[in-house]
Amino acid sequence: MKQPDLSNGSVLVDTDVFSWITWQRDRKCYIQFDQLLKGLPWALSFATVGELHTGALNARWGKEK
Repeated sequence: MKQPDLSNGSVLVDTDVFSWITWQRDRKCYIQFDQLLKGLPWALSFATVGELHTGALNARWGKEK
């Protein structure tokens, strides 16, 4: 898939892709998705938001982080 294949609307990003790009994990995946999604608005499903909140709670991150 190339960026022109994507619509002009938001792109639904799952938990793995969000993590790869946000925390630059798994360098190969990070680079591919970062280039593909650069400049596009992201959308997260309620399931992804829940997984991210659960991960933060399990890691004992405080409100500031």
